[in-house]
Amino acid sequence: MIAGLSSGALVVATVLLLLPYRTRRRLTAIPRTSASARIATARAYLLRLAMSARLAGLVGGAAGVLTGSLLAGPVAGLTAGAYCWFAVHAVLRHRAARTAAQVRADALDAVTALADDLRAGLAPAGALSRAWPRLVGTGGDGDQGTTALVPEDPGRVLRRADDPARSDITARLASVWDVALRTGAPLADLLDRLQADLVERERLRRKASAQTAAARMTAVLLALLPVAGIALGYGIGADPLRILWHTTIGALCTVVALALQLGGVAWTGRLTRPMDGAPA
Repeated sequence: MIAGLSSGALVVATVLLLLPYRTRRRLTAIPRTSASARIATARAYLLRLAMSARLAGLVGGAAGVLTGSLLAGPVAGLTAGAYCWFAVHAVLRHRAARTAAQVRADALDAVTALADDLRAGLAPAGALSRAWPRLVGTGGDGDQGTTALVPEDPGRVLRRADDPARSDITARLASVWDVALRTGAPLADLLDRLQADLVERERLRRKASAQTAAARMTAVLLALLPVAGIALGYGIGADPLRILWHTTIGALCTVVALALQLGGVAWTGRLTRPMDGAPA
């Protein structure tokens, strides 16, 4: 029974890790009609909960604890759970950073396309309707030329973007849009200035990420270093896992080592957190 639950947890964690970003976005982008608004909201919330990084980490850690406890005792379960959580956390953090970069690139492309359409003579409402799917995150591959129904107050909707990677860009675009409407300033010129600022911010973000890459890699290597030490112990004929998992002194050393490792990884993640405020 417990083995089946452990296997199921591993399968769920694997599915959450391998599910592509665009598939998740389409699943959570549920149409909300007046008759099914509450049902759609509840369904979207459950989908976002099931696909959240925290839940995936908990599932992976629980699977490791159950599997390790069944195979070699509670200390082994604690060790396996900690390393499974670390692996899931590392994979999800990498996927989140890659997804955030793609979301920012899509939003920046939408701002550029909006400015190009305005310079080409398209009316502001028509240009915004063409860029709207990518601005709000409902456009997929090949949607660059499609149009969408724009709300009466696009600035308010753009300021309420729920994606942290996109919200900064859309909030700035909303301010530019409102300034152009109130003062009559050329919207295309304002968008050119906004685009230049966003490009510069993205360049600084990439530079900061490159400068902290060495620290992140060092943290990963230090977290995996005990595995190399255990392998070396077996190479010289010792049995380090028996001592660490089945003796009192070994269990205390294991718990202290795991606490120091996870604390160091968490601290390194906070120090190297991206500029966009993504979770470590």
